[in-house]
Amino acid sequence: MKSLMMSPNRVFLICVTFFSLGLPAVFSQILEYKFNDSGTTSASTGSDTTAVTLLSSSDVATDLHGGAGSGVSGLSGDLAFDNTASTGMGTAGIGGRANGGDINAVDGLSSFTILGWLKSPDSGDTGSISGARLVEKNQNTNAQISLQYHRTAANGSLSLTLGTSSSAATTAFSTGTSTLGALSSWVFFAVTYDGTAATSNLRFYMGNTTVNVTQLGTTQDFDKGSLNANTANFIIGNLNGNSRPWDGYMDNVRVYGATSGTGGVLSSSALESIRAADAVPEPQSVVLLALAGVAWLMKGRSKRRSG
Repeated sequence: MKSLMMSPNRVFLICVTFFSLGLPAVFSQILEYKFNDSGTTSASTGSDTTAVTLLSSSDVATDLHGGAGSGVSGLSGDLAFDNTASTGMGTAGIGGRANGGDINAVDGLSSFTILGWLKSPDSGDTGSISGARLVEKNQNTNAQISLQYHRTAANGSLSLTLGTSSSAATTAFSTGTSTLGALSSWVFFAVTYDGTAATSNLRFYMGNTTVNVTQLGTTQDFDKGSLNANTANFIIGNLNGNSRPWDGYMDNVRVYGATSGTGGVLSSSALESIRAADAVPEPQSVVLLALAGVAWLMKGRSKRRSG
């Protein structure tokens, strides 16, 4: 009978191919902050490797990495950006931020996707929340991008403010949902924008560690064109100061983008691939398991040959 045993090389190729199929449009990824390092900075593992400096509310470089397992997967090596020293959320407090300086790679984009994860402490802020900055680069009314979080009662929502050379700053809001209001657990958020189109070009998304990515409300018309040149600092978790903090944890913040065309817009299926990979297990774990399996097969084959 013909053996069903595959060669280690073929197993390896199958594993790599299988893993690659789950990866979304990596070519358009610009920034990726996983916060799995230590100290007062955190490196980007995207195509632009500019690190962010972690700053306290007093503008002092401070190690704001969470402890082991504080990241979205809960694995010991998965850390998060810990901004829980903030005195309140959004307009209600002051707090720290992650400051990347003027990252030119996110200027002039014709299309983009911003995504990440957020979580408040178990004793999270109660009541209404307005204007908690998630990601922002704000020079002036014609050169700004600001993704914000809001909450009314039990429902959380997102908003995106864009100011471009063709249009002064205007804000679009998502619908509210209790999933975004459940702040004692990790929540996935995303916004996609296609500046090459004048209509049906803006979408908000959400999910969590067990719920698949879904779109928040309907696709919106947001006729703003491409982003302008922008000399402001790229900020995570606040504005370029201390007065609009996200009072909680953030993890795996990513920016995808293209300076021409629609390549920066990730589909809902691509976002779901990212969400699922960020939840347990992490992609690295899948690769290690695949490689371990290949090593085991090669070891067994070597023993049979020498036996």
